[in-house]
Amino acid sequence: MPNRLIENHRTDERRTYWPRYGPAVPPPDFADDRHCANCGYNLRGLAYNDACPECGSVRGMSPSDEPLPFDEKPTLWNYFATLMQIFVDPQEFGSQVWRLGHLDWRAARKFRRINMSVAFLCFGAVIFILARDAAGDMVALAAWPLCMIAVMVGLKQMTLGRLRFLENERLLPRDPQRAKALISYLTASLALSPLQIPALYASRAAMAEGYFWGAAAVHGVVLLVQFLLASQAEAHFLWQLVEMPKAQARMMGVMSALVRLFTALWYCVALPAMFVFIGKTLVHG
Repeated sequence: MPNRLIENHRTDERRTYWPRYGPAVPPPDFADDRHCANCGYNLRGLAYNDACPECGSVRGMSPSDEPLPFDEKPTLWNYFATLMQIFVDPQEFGSQVWRLGHLDWRAARKFRRINMSVAFLCFGAVIFILARDAAGDMVALAAWPLCMIAVMVGLKQMTLGRLRFLENERLLPRDPQRAKALISYLTASLALSPLQIPALYASRAAMAEGYFWGAAAVHGVVLLVQFLLASQAEAHFLWQLVEMPKAQARMMGVMSALVRLFTALWYCVALPAMFVFIGKTLVHG
């Protein structure tokens, strides 16, 4: 009997006490000092998945060692590699918020300018072709500059809206320049604007049948796909900055995508259509 009690005692010693619901995680390191990689707070006694009591970071906000490719060297190959990281591995992108060191602000602005230029050219081509089909060459040429001014204003609203939100809510971290640079990388959705070109086949066919709302809906669906593909990266970005459940962060990412969709529909679809309609009325009566 005593031998059996000793054996049971040894078995209990090998078990990890886990008073919470769900699977057990590695036990906290009660005997070792472990400092938060973000703020330096001593995490001794906390489990590895616990948030830092000082700055709210998870695992001490220790991000992956993989940097943003375009930040390391702004080449064409790294541009596409960064796009792939944002679309395919949004969690890796979100962890960049707390990576040690500084992001190259010039590279981030270059990344944003490239995406805005791609979107500007694609929207410009689509608007001109549809305006020419609807009202003729002369009206399209006259209305196109006004349409492109609206597109440029809309692109600025879509790319800078996140930054204004974080500044107004005072959600920027201790190193705001890194967060501001990452916001520039969140413009990756605009790099998918070439998808608007093949959508012309469907929208022109709809316009030929007199379904102008159908033509606008085609490009609206493409815009929605663009913004939703980048919404997960924004969700992980917000989850790292603000203490909230992941489900709430995902919902905020989707809501942000919808806000940008309505902004794009107004500046890149509704206003150009209005300018073309006014020009057609003035020229043809």
